Amino acid sequence: MAPSAASSSATGSPARPSAPLSRLRQALQSIPSRSPIAAKPLPLRLRSPADLESDLVRHRRACAEAHDALSALRDAAPHSHDSLAAPDHDCDRKGKGRAEDAQSWDDALDGLTRRGVVQLVAETMRLQLHLGHFSSAKELDRAFFSLRPGFATTIARQRSVGRKERATAAVRERGLGLSRGQEHSAWMASLAAQLQGGASDAKALWRFTQLLRDLRAGTGSGTGTGEIPKVVLSSLARLFPAVQGRLRGAACKRGLKNVSKERDEVRRLLEDFEAAELGDDDLVSLALLDSTAEKYEALLSLTEADSSVDRREVKAALDPDDPLFRRVEASMSSLLASLDDPDLPLPAQYHDTPSAPSTPTPDPFERRSHILHTAIRFLVIRALSPHPHATSPRAAPPLTSASQLYKLLLDSSPSVYHSREADVAFPRLRLRQSSALFRLLDAHLVSARQVSAAPLRKKQSNRHRWAERRDACLKTLSRALDLVEASLDFVSTLPRPPPSPLASSSIIIAPVSSAAPPDPRSLGLSPTFFRSLALLLNAPSILPPRAPEGAKPAPAPAAHLAPFALLLRALELLARARAWENGLLAPAPARTGKDKGQSRREQQQQALSTPVALQPLVTDSLVAHALARIALVSPLVAPSPPSFAAPAPAPTGDSPRARLVALFSALERAQEALPRSAQRRDRERARVARAVRAVLGAEWGGGGEREWRERMEEWVGEWERGAPGAGGGGG
Repeated sequence: MAPSAASSSATGSPARPSAPLSRLRQALQSIPSRSPIAAKPLPLRLRSPADLESDLVRHRRACAEAHDALSALRDAAPHSHDSLAAPDHDCDRKGKGRAEDAQSWDDALDGLTRRGVVQLVAETMRLQLHLGHFSSAKELDRAFFSLRPGFATTIARQRSVGRKERATAAVRERGLGLSRGQEHSAWMASLAAQLQGGASDAKALWRFTQLLRDLRAGTGSGTGTGEIPKVVLSSLARLFPAVQGRLRGAACKRGLKNVSKERDEVRRLLEDFEAAELGDDDLVSLALLDSTAEKYEALLSLTEADSSVDRREVKAALDPDDPLFRRVEASMSSLLASLDDPDLPLPAQYHDTPSAPSTPTPDPFERRSHILHTAIRFLVIRALSPHPHATSPRAAPPLTSASQLYKLLLDSSPSVYHSREADVAFPRLRLRQSSALFRLLDAHLVSARQVSAAPLRKKQSNRHRWAERRDACLKTLSRALDLVEASLDFVSTLPRPPPSPLASSSIIIAPVSSAAPPDPRSLGLSPTFFRSLALLLNAPSILPPRAPEGAKPAPAPAAHLAPFALLLRALELLARARAWENGLLAPAPARTGKDKGQSRREQQQQALSTPVALQPLVTDSLVAHALARIALVSPLVAPSPPSFAAPAPAPTGDSPRARLVALFSALERAQEALPRSAQRRDRERARVARAVRAVLGAEWGGGGEREWRERMEEWVGEWERGAPGAGGGGG
């Protein structure tokens, strides 16, 4: 006991905390506390990397101050120097091996303070792992939770704190040996850290299994039952692909006999997964499904990015008749059936499946959204499977079912918004909705590309067979635009979000960055989708070269599926999305005379901080050429003007000039929806005008069309220069 505490107890007055304890509590108070009703922390993916880095600076500083205060408490404890002979535990401390004299120094910590320290370290490691600072996360883990001597802490070497605020110098000493107790987040962060970074597979696997044994032994938890808590087990299910990779690498390097203990521990972990699934534990089942979905998605992305990948391995893994694939679909169908929703459109392969009795959950909205999101992921995987049935137009049913599930996922928002945990649950739901939307849009683009690229058989080489394939692609792209429109209609009805837990917490240390979490009402749809759609509409399988005069053209698509009609619809949706995102932005502060010298730097910062949804559409000549060609070469619904001697006095009907007027007007509306700082009107006009001239020259280059083409180019030049009325209906 410190002298000040002893004297105060003798006089009967309440004991005053020691100086290290006061410093420790000040360090904990410098970090905003989590929302008291939030079951889960706010997803880090909802926040910008710059905001996370500044948050990590504060957490590192608090960890350094906490480590310094705890070291002072330990050094002031009786026999603290004798306890240096405590047993050496390379990965983590063991309950049996901890010295009795080393056990007394942290008795001065009350339960709340001890828990606060563990939570602080766990959250700091969570930030470090998310940002890729794997070595720092391991060092922090050893500094607080290990007893290994000779530890070189990196807290003092982290130069993110200011020169005057560095809390510690480089220390060569053992770790503090704190217990993680029942703080599941600390166990999850420590287990994940052992698998990351550049350590050898054998060493990483050994440390991971050692920590897993400590967890089973009930180190600090008081259970001693050998059971892993369900929350930690679900986290391990997501980490299991990394565990398998480390085990394979260690076995190849050292041989199976030399990793037998580690292999037994991994096998025992698999048994825990199976027991949890048999016990109808939704938390673990969904985590295993997420892990499997990530594996399948990685295989699909490999085949798209690298043509040298052995497609036979991918085809075998994604075979619907594969036992693992069937087991995954059975688990998914059981979870979908457990929702007991009469409006749920179960896919064909999910019918006639008995409903699994679901375990009681304190958050039914979280469970429902998680199940729907995971089902959408697997339906997308099935639709994009490299099997013949999945690369034909018959791949549409899984995407159609996934789109229906996505609309049900959107319908979950009112219930979650008015729930007790809306401050965290609502952003998490919006994250799943956005993730499902982006996966569906990408799947529709990939499916349309696969169908358009599939070669026609000899018996299918006539114009009608080609038109059927073209219409299948156009219908797929139209369904993608339906999803965008439904999403825009949905977000426009959302009320202002509840206060963020980051904003409602009391922050003693002012944040380095004032960036707030993004508005959950944001759709965040990148113009990359619209660029990809324009390039697909310009593909030869959809928009072939203009047929020569007198040749019999292929049957035209329906009016609402014509390539130019889809392009105009996409541009209108882009303008809507930009206007919505622009309305969510905070108004820019008014500039004064003192700020004029910083205009270039401000422009650079604004360009870097421009939301992805407000980025330019026409980024290169390839996109501009696609826009121009779709407008000019797309099959006309009405016949072309009978003579090319001169342009019509007004762009009436469905003529090339009328389409250019519509295209220019749509591009102007999309530009006007941007904030003034993000508008690039002149640059976009120049690119589109050059592309229009190139298409006019290629399609109408000679003969009696030359004069008409020159008049059209002159009119396009007026629009490029911004002449009044050049892009309007009066032409």
